[in-house]
Amino acid sequence: MTSQFDPEAWKTPQVRAAEAQMAGSMGKARELLKELEKLRPPPPTSISEDDVRQLAEAAKKSDAPAELRELAQKVDGGALSWRDVLEGRAYDDPDVRLAMTAQIGEAREFFRQFQEGFTLDEVIEARRASEESQEDEDGGTTFLR
Repeated sequence: MTSQFDPEAWKTPQVRAAEAQMAGSMGKARELLKELEKLRPPPPTSISEDDVRQLAEAAKKSDAPAELRELAQKVDGGALSWRDVLEGRAYDDPDVRLAMTAQIGEAREFFRQFQEGFTLDEVIEARRASEESQEDEDGGTTFLR
């Protein structure tokens, strides 16, 4: 009479518990992978020629921020293109970062005002009043309108 050999007889209760825990974790991981497969990445943002033209024109205005005008000189010199700037390929360039950071500062101010409870109309009105006051002081206009 031969006895049957149990290949798992060596496993202690702790090993069996660890295997069960690992099997549960693997099951959760498989479920998450299935959910991730359902998600679709957003379509890539396409930059139109009109977008490129608008940025190039804005950079050439006399009231454009100095950082943007300096960036325009770099583009005119052929070091990079406006498309590179808009698509993010030129972000390693310190002049590009400087120009974009200047614009982000303004956006941060708007965001702060919204967080403080101001309405969109209040933010716009305050912006207009500030621009009109600035125009009266220096006779110019602002870059973004």
